[in-house]
Amino acid sequence: MSDYINTICAICGKGYHICKSCQGTKTFSSWRTVTDTPGHFKIYTLIHAYHYGRLDREEAASQLKECDLSGLTEFVPEIRAIIEEILAAPSNQNNSD
Repeated sequence: MSDYINTICAICGKGYHICKSCQGTKTFSSWRTVTDTPGHFKIYTLIHAYHYGRLDREEAASQLKECDLSGLTEFVPEIRAIIEEILAAPSNQNNSD
């Protein structure tokens, strides 16, 4: 991997190098074009699906709990806020026993 930093991870905000072939990919979105690791890309795709209504909060939370969130405090503030929103306990859910 090159020391030349030419892009920023959408999840953690760290700079990383993306090669020209990954950067030029038009037929699919390589994880390298959006994030610095495959794990961060999984988080990115979950947040994207939640944002666009393809995942409800409960399903997004279930899938996020399977992700490595150990660096959550270092994530981009907007990303951290969305993750915390998804993982927050429902405030007034209808609990009929």
